Amino acid sequence: MDSAILTEIGSFLLLLSAGAVGRKQGFFTGGMVDSMNRLMVNLCVPCLMVHSMTESSLPPERDFLLRLLAVTLASFALTLPLGLLGARLISGDRMERRFFAILMTVCNTGNIGNPIARMLFGELGAVYSAFFSLISMAVLWAAGAWLMTGSRQKPGLRQFCTPIMLAVVLGLVLFLFRVRLPAVAAHTMGKLGNMTGPLAMLIVGCELAGQGLKGLLVPALGRFLLVKQLLLPLGLLAALRLMFGGIPEVSVALVLMFMPTAVNVVAFSHDWQLDGKLAASAVLSSTLGSLVLLPALLLVLRY
Repeated sequence: MDSAILTEIGSFLLLLSAGAVGRKQGFFTGGMVDSMNRLMVNLCVPCLMVHSMTESSLPPERDFLLRLLAVTLASFALTLPLGLLGARLISGDRMERRFFAILMTVCNTGNIGNPIARMLFGELGAVYSAFFSLISMAVLWAAGAWLMTGSRQKPGLRQFCTPIMLAVVLGLVLFLFRVRLPAVAAHTMGKLGNMTGPLAMLIVGCELAGQGLKGLLVPALGRFLLVKQLLLPLGLLAALRLMFGGIPEVSVALVLMFMPTAVNVVAFSHDWQLDGKLAASAVLSSTLGSLVLLPALLLVLRY
């Protein structure tokens, strides 16, 4: 595998370790972790969303944009129900199944998916990873919020008017009208957005500090990896090829949806008072699983 990809994954694991050690040593208190989470959710991620769409080199051709939109939306529209179906093999608890479906649907298409897609598919992969990241955040904070309310309460408009969702809408508008931000604003947003990955992995490390590696050995997590890394990609492969044929965009989408669980699900779990340790374990285990199983997926895509 390309050394740049291994470097990216290795850097993430080191940041995760730094978060775990810092929490064990008392450098990161619970209040500090909550503050880092609020900073990431309310400032860094929104800046990342807007910057990725205004600075991307997406070609303006109508046919390409329609394929981009169709393949992306179809990928997420298929993955979420397939994830809900597959989650029945993981847990008997209704709300936990919904959480597992979110963990399977929202993938790390930015920090890890981008270099992998760029290496495999060139500029096409870079373009798709940018757009997938935007839609992934919308799915996490919109569909995720809808799923996790369950019968406890009905989600209202105010719950969806978050900085991330507003950034998604703004990013799409700016992208569709091909608006470029002033250089100083774009540069500042880029720097703030680039803090997302390091902050997220520090938070994941803090969450894992309380359970150690034994948290990766729970049976439910093993079943989660089986569904996410094997059954779900095969189901998505069959559905997308039936819908779009063998166009290159389908291969790009499959690789991106195969990426590990997005680190932002840990921030989401904080917002919704969900199991942050489970989310952190899913991020780490799926990252290791993707690294091992990616060559197998690429072999399947050749046929």
